[in-house]
Amino acid sequence: MLAATLLLATLSASEPVPATRTVNGETRPAGRSRTVGLAWVCFEDHGVALAAGETAYADYIGIHSTGWRVVGPRGQIVVTESEAFAVPEEPGQAVPDARGRRILRYGGPGGVSYMIWSLIDSAGPEPRPAIRVEGSGLTGGVADHAFLQRIERRPLRTRCRYRILRIRLG
Repeated sequence: MLAATLLLATLSASEPVPATRTVNGETRPAGRSRTVGLAWVCFEDHGVALAAGETAYADYIGIHSTGWRVVGPRGQIVVTESEAFAVPEEPGQAVPDARGRRILRYGGPGGVSYMIWSLIDSAGPEPRPAIRVEGSGLTGGVADHAFLQRIERRPLRTRCRYRILRIRLG
């Protein structure tokens, strides 16, 4: 069991971390935003609590969305917050949530993703598709549920080690 865990950690650590993407196809080194857990990394309206052994990098910084890439023993998971996600046409499968949020799972083995409905201050007073969670570190199992519970709306600003905000035009 320990050998399998060490092998998984080695494989996950060797998976390359892409550069941070921004608008117009521009990129910058992902290492500039490197944040090692235990820590919080945040968006404008939500945050992700990193566990020990996890490291986060800014994945995307844009006009309507921002994303964190969380790299850990299970692989990479990209968490994206957006004020502009459309309601998915595919119905998805409801996932229980301790906070009463609407969470839907999409896909199957090798291609699982989640959509969390929540409030986005710039998009009005109703919960909407706000957080997309996807990546090689997701399996559709109980470990995914534990990760989803570490995504919170409005964590205390003092807890956020690094915050990325959407680009403002004008």
